Amino acid sequence: MVEIGSDGGLATPPQAVRKISAPADPQTLLAERAAVRALQACAPYAGLAARRWRVAFP
Repeated sequence: MVEIGSDGGLATPPQAVRKISAPADPQTLLAERAAVRALQACAPYAGLAARRWRVAFP
């Protein structure tokens, strides 16, 4: 879950949200951390201000 503030920056730290039944194995945790770092490194997001995004990975 990613929430972008009015200035295009991250309003809150990105969060990984998974189903209760989904395992949190080491590879999944590494991938989630990498995704969060990438989102933080690429901010601010011009043109995407004040929105909440949910990105689903199968």
